[in-house]
Amino acid sequence: MRCGYVALLGKPNAGKSTLLNACLGQKIAGVSTKPQTTRNKILGIDVIEESQIIFLDTPGIHSSHQTTLINQMMNRAAWSVLDESDYVCYLIDGRIGFSDEDRIFLTDILKKSKAPVEVYLTKSDSLKKTVIAQNARIADEQLSCLVKQM
Repeated sequence: MRCGYVALLGKPNAGKSTLLNACLGQKIAGVSTKPQTTRNKILGIDVIEESQIIFLDTPGIHSSHQTTLINQMMNRAAWSVLDESDYVCYLIDGRIGFSDEDRIFLTDILKKSKAPVEVYLTKSDSLKKTVIAQNARIADEQLSCLVKQM
């Protein structure tokens, strides 16, 4: 039996829990338009033949200047999965696009994680193809700049 851990990270309402539910084919994580629906790490396990994928759904990452206790607790829960992950998926809400916060969070993830990191634009089903293409191009440019700076 082989096993791998996949971290789902991103800002609040980026689509992490929705992706987890879709990957597992069942609803195990609550999904809402309200931020902070996920407050702790949620594990989801998918078995494929002789292998297991353990998805680590996390609370949304908040800016460090937001010092409320609940935000600090959720940030700790989100960042804690980096040490145990074999693969990191960073999700960006495709309706909003790549933001300065995404750049900051991805820089931290790339510095702290030894696992491969991939970035996904979510919620594309609610967007026109031109908007998806534009946001994907901008995200690709920003990621290229970020990687060059590392």
